[in-house]
Amino acid sequence: MSPNINGSSHTNGSSKPDPKTQALTFIDLMCNKRDYEKAATYLSPDMEQYHDDREPIRGSETFLAGFKKMATQIAPGFHIEILDAVAQGQKVWIFVRISGLPKGLVKEGIDMTTWSEDGKLLLSRDCQRVVEKAAGT
Repeated sequence: MSPNINGSSHTNGSSKPDPKTQALTFIDLMCNKRDYEKAATYLSPDMEQYHDDREPIRGSETFLAGFKKMATQIAPGFHIEILDAVAQGQKVWIFVRISGLPKGLVKEGIDMTTWSEDGKLLLSRDCQRVVEKAAGT
């Protein structure tokens, strides 16, 4: 399933950005389009990210630098397929399939995000599991 991105961040009938639309647009910009400049506009400067059992990342600049390094040096074929998304209030959970990882791994993940009223990513927590391994790994 592809994200339903219609170019508008206000799909909830109000002047406030819709968190689900913001989340889907952001993940597509970061992971598939690699438009980091535009993706940065979706981040709160003091956002936090928690990924599996790694140390937390604090701050949008640190987050962007780490993601760029991963996507260009570690996993240049990195790609996200959005399988499902659920929103409740300012929280959005996105179920994804991740490919283009080192050693041919394919993962599924859940990104649990919290968005500010003005449409900025405040918090991201994700959990992943390996669903496919390349032969011989």
